[in-house]
Order: sequence, then structure tokens, then C-alpha cells
Amino acid sequence: MIDFQFRKESTLTLVDMAGVFDDNAHDPVDEIIKDTTERDSTNLIWNFDGISAINSSGIAILLNACMEITKHGGLNKLVNVSPEVLEVFDIHKVLPAVAIYADEEAARKKIGIDRAEKEQTYTRLFERLDVTLKAKFRKFRKSKKLSFIHRYHSAEAKSISKCGVYLQTSVVEPPETLLEVKFILPGETEESEVSSLCKVVWAADKDGQKDLYPGLALCTLHMASPEKAKLIDFLTSRGV
Repeated sequence: MIDFQFRKESTLTLVDMAGVFDDNAHDPVDEIIKDTTERDSTNLIWNFDGISAINSSGIAILLNACMEITKHGGLNKLVNVSPEVLEVFDIHKVLPAVAIYADEEAARKKIGIDRAEKEQTYTRLFERLDVTLKAKFRKFRKSKKLSFIHRYHSAEAKSISKCGVYLQTSVVEPPETLLEVKFILPGETEESEVSSLCKVVWAADKDGQKDLYPGLALCTLHMASPEKAKLIDFLTSRGV
């Protein structure tokens, strides 16, 4: 079963969800589509914080809803998507079709940018801090057996923000690849390691971005609360 709760604002509806996103979501999501498209350019933030799982039927229902809302001039953003659900999105190749943000704050900022028709990358939503930190990454798979197959690659984090990181690395992955990323904040203790799930936004171009090549620009899709607190403390301590 799935439960929907709503927080409605003038041009924004936040949909708080809990349970399993499957066939049972069909009728309530249809009601959401109807309510949203009858209003003037209402935007949706789908809060996945309480969603424990999603299947192929749920994905189809969600994508159809996003498409219908977009047709009527609205915007869709997904937030608080768990690693388990992100893996299903990745397996079904739907990451390019959905706009996922780590939290509500980032989604609200991006809606504001989109409504103003500004072209900015995900990492520009928040001020960036230029750094040089040890990092490592690998393709994400929830299964321990599959995770073991994908070994970590060494990298250096060169800039970070609350919602993204740029990695200098010789191992380049294509856009939309889901990565498990870890970087070490100053101190180099176990407590200073920050882990997150990120999506590749773009890879540096050898000719067009010589100062960045080779490397990957990533946006953060999921970060556990303790990890987020460590990152925010680090950024705040440096005036970001």
C-alpha cells in the first residue's frame, strides 16, 4: 500500500509519500494529475522519504504523471529518494527522465531557476568551495555481491557544494551513471569520510575544458543525514 499526503502552496504542491510505489498508486496518482493540471502551472515535488520500494508498474505510473504535468506547464522534482529506489531507477534506465534532488531545499531552488528560464547546472544551485580532497568512487549497486565486482577508483574532489562535487579522475563514466562516492574531509579520520550517491552530469571535454580534464561533474541524489551534517559543518566552517 501507498499513502499520499499533500502540502499545497500557491504554485507548488509537495506530495509526501509512504509505502510501496506499485499498482496501488494508480488511482491516487490520477487524482494528483487531475488536481494539478486543473490549476495554473502548478509544480510538484514528489517526496520519496517514506517510499521503501518501487516496481516497474510504479515507475510507469510516475513517469506518466510527470509527463502529463509537464504537458500542462508544470515542473516535477523528486527528493529524498533512497538508494534502493535509485537502484531500481538505474536498472530500468529512467534516471535521464526524472529530475532528482537530494532534498526539498535544492528542488525548490531549481524550480525557481527553471521558472525564471535560467540555464544553470545542478552544482550551481549552491555556492561551491574549491578544495583538494582525497576521494574514491565506484558504480553503485545495492547488492554486496555486485558492489564487490565494481572496485573503487581513486580521485580528488576539486570543488564541492551542498548538492554536487567535481572529481578529478582518469576513470571517466558517461552521463546518468549512478556512482557511490566517498571523500575525506580534513583530519583523515574515519569520522571525516563523507559518503553519497551521485549521478554523472557531464565529463570534462579534452578540448573544451582543458583545465578540468579528465574529470567528472556529479550531482548528489542521496546523502544520509549524518553525512549531510558533516558536509554542511565543513562548508559552513569555510564560509560557504
